[in-house]
Amino acid sequence: MAQTPPTPTECRVCDYGHYLEHVRGLAASTVAMHRATAREFLLFLDHDLRPERLHDLQIADIDAFLAQPLVARLATQGPTIRPLWYLWEDGAFWWLSGSWSRLPARLAADPRVALVVDTCDLATGEVLQVYASGWAETHPYDNDRAYRKLRRYLGDDETTWEPSFGSEMVDDATVLIRLVPERLTARDLSFRVTPRRD
Repeated sequence: MAQTPPTPTECRVCDYGHYLEHVRGLAASTVAMHRATAREFLLFLDHDLRPERLHDLQIADIDAFLAQPLVARLATQGPTIRPLWYLWEDGAFWWLSGSWSRLPARLAADPRVALVVDTCDLATGEVLQVYASGWAETHPYDNDRAYRKLRRYLGDDETTWEPSFGSEMVDDATVLIRLVPERLTARDLSFRVTPRRD
């Protein structure tokens, strides 16, 4: 009797367990616990991301969403993941990096990245997500672009900024990194909030 091939979720859980055991060197009991947690989470995602639950955002919605001063999370090969402030401009993500980060070296070794920006408002039920992936490019530091990014988060009055966000952060190693997404996916996973009964 032919065996049923493993599902994508089972493959991901197996790969994750292999990484924890053979790369991280974790004990078998710890690996089993993490595998079980990962499986439950992935099964939840598989259920929640059914086509009838997804609504594509329009381009205008994406631009408005990414214009907010939100925190993005960037994943690189390794794997590593880090939060960052970004500028969404002319169809590209821009962010700063420099001597304070290992990111430029990681991107020099492998420029493939994935990035997510999302919000989750439990009071209103609004859940919005934008995913992007592609090849990151390192560009010379551009003061005007850098300050456009910083003003999004810190405001227009530069006299109120923490000094580490101004001229102190710029040295010969400071660069701008650009991601023009090869793939850009936006989802509205908002849900109806049911009033709580007291």
